[in-house]
Amino acid sequence: MQFLLTLLCCLYIVSVSGMVLYVSETAGDDSNSGTEAKPIKTLTEAQLRLRSLKPGERAGSQVIIRQGVYSFTRQPLSFNQSDSGLPGQPVIWMGAPGENVQISSGLNVTGLFTPVLASDPRYFELPLPVMTSRLDLSNYAPIPPITGLEALTTCFADNTQTPFLRLYSSDATPFMLSRFPNILENSTWAFMNLGNVTSNSSFEIPTTGDGSAQSNEFLPTRTQVSKWATGIDKGDDVRLHGYWGFDWADNHVSVSRFNLTSDPPVALINPSTPPVYPLKRNARWLILGAISELDVVGEYFIDPVKDVLYAVLSNSSSSYFLSLGLRTVTITNASDITLSNLKINYATANGLLVVNSTRISVINSSIAGHGGSCAMFQGVQLRIDGSEFGQCGCAGLHLLSGTQATLSQGNSTVSNSHVHSMGLFKRMYQPGLALSGVGNMIINNVFENGPHSGVLTTAGNDNQYLNNTFDHVCMESGDSGAIYSGRSWIDRGNKVYFNTFQHVHHFGQPLPLQKPNSNGVHLDDQMSGFDIQHNSFLEVETGVRIGGGRDNIVKFNTFMNCTSAVEFDARGLTWQKDSCDPTAANPKLVDTLKAVHPSLPPWSEHYPYLQRLLDNEPCTPVGNVLANNIYCETPDFACDKTCPNVPDYHDWNSSASNNTRKC
Repeated sequence: MQFLLTLLCCLYIVSVSGMVLYVSETAGDDSNSGTEAKPIKTLTEAQLRLRSLKPGERAGSQVIIRQGVYSFTRQPLSFNQSDSGLPGQPVIWMGAPGENVQISSGLNVTGLFTPVLASDPRYFELPLPVMTSRLDLSNYAPIPPITGLEALTTCFADNTQTPFLRLYSSDATPFMLSRFPNILENSTWAFMNLGNVTSNSSFEIPTTGDGSAQSNEFLPTRTQVSKWATGIDKGDDVRLHGYWGFDWADNHVSVSRFNLTSDPPVALINPSTPPVYPLKRNARWLILGAISELDVVGEYFIDPVKDVLYAVLSNSSSSYFLSLGLRTVTITNASDITLSNLKINYATANGLLVVNSTRISVINSSIAGHGGSCAMFQGVQLRIDGSEFGQCGCAGLHLLSGTQATLSQGNSTVSNSHVHSMGLFKRMYQPGLALSGVGNMIINNVFENGPHSGVLTTAGNDNQYLNNTFDHVCMESGDSGAIYSGRSWIDRGNKVYFNTFQHVHHFGQPLPLQKPNSNGVHLDDQMSGFDIQHNSFLEVETGVRIGGGRDNIVKFNTFMNCTSAVEFDARGLTWQKDSCDPTAANPKLVDTLKAVHPSLPPWSEHYPYLQRLLDNEPCTPVGNVLANNIYCETPDFACDKTCPNVPDYHDWNSSASNNTRKC
């Protein structure tokens, strides 16, 4: 541990040389010299001056940015190799100490809202016309389609391609698209439940008084549904957001129409936006984008025909920003650049996008209020420290660093940061941190207030999760984990040490399609090779879930007030045998193992035991060790799928010892 802390400290040591430029949005002029007394005005001018230098002259330069809002609504502030420094001599773009420096893809529209008058063609459809204001969008360019790296994530993969977060308060809190049911006072989301499913693209909508509803306090009236139908007839972009087939998978679909001649009414889904899984009766769903549901402060609606935004603004003195740019800051094919003490806000997709870059640092900054994921980092030797990622439509941040196939190290760190309030557009698989890669360190962070995982890791080896806090995550999902990973025998060497997991369980309405299944660490579908030690699990539904995997270590942990400390099963011997049996038609785990050639370097050197895995009962969860753990106010230490069934440690060639009930 001391070595790790020393390594982090060393990362802060850089050499300062090169040019120093001062920028002031309010007091600068681009014809000035750029000194503290005569600052330039724009970041673009600062960038041009640095690019005019040779790399050795540019290395170690500093751009000191004074208080103000620096707008990039048409194109992002983009860095490339021409902006790079040198190892140990990064080019530093920093907000002046103690000053509020914002780089924004949003336009301040506070003074552009006007009251909605009775002459407005939609006045009488508004539930709160006197409290509603309008903003003409016709003067602003439409948002272009989301392409590139963001489009490959699950955030914008459900055919909508339209971010739902467009308007923000000055603290980066987004206005939410008009909806029914509304978000509850405790910030949990409310849902209706599907009635009878009439086809894979249609379902009945139980309404108040029709006798068809399941137990749910959030039922629309038939009049409400009629108003939704009227909106569609007028060209409104009405969407449904649902957990259509499972409580761990959601997506948005468009509505073709509502059939009001049926009793109860029937929703017909546009076949171009199908549900992610076949519809099931009683599944959770809500409606978005109906003008008749614009009924609380903090909501908005866009009339796509008239190109007008309607919003219920607060009575406070807050400023309001309209998101106009896809991305705020991009760094591509660059190296040795540091962003420090900055606020990056109001992109419709990712706020900060780093692609194929080396030694990029983001320090003491806030990347918040974005329609997609707040940030995405792809490269090596990346450093994120002391920063905030919050109010994100999708994930807090993505980190892709290192290559699993060659086991090349990413050597990136996320440290001392606060990641919160993610998944405001797409709910599931939008974690605080989505991590893929090799040899990275996640240390001293707080992940909180998310509907799904705190950290979701795929294709990851030798990553370390140290001294992080996970609080109020997995709040809306089934089958999830504060740290979640699954479906791999080869993701080896990952360590989960000294973390705190607390309040990790379902909140809000009951899950209608499955029993609650939230976990501190969830090793799903035969995930193997995790080392989980010295962690605290407090008020967690299940502390650690081993879903049939191999060679996992669970030692020296404390479980307090959990439903169970560990759940451990052998699914590879039963319903998931096709994934691990070499003789099966499509054994995904076997194919993934063979693809990395475990008998050849580098895999044979790093993990020599993998070349013998197929000879050692591949479908049996062998080699798991549960030892020296303490549990209190937790009925059972370890269960096989359901308590009080005890795992068959002996037959599975795994072991449990010295696990003590101690309060």
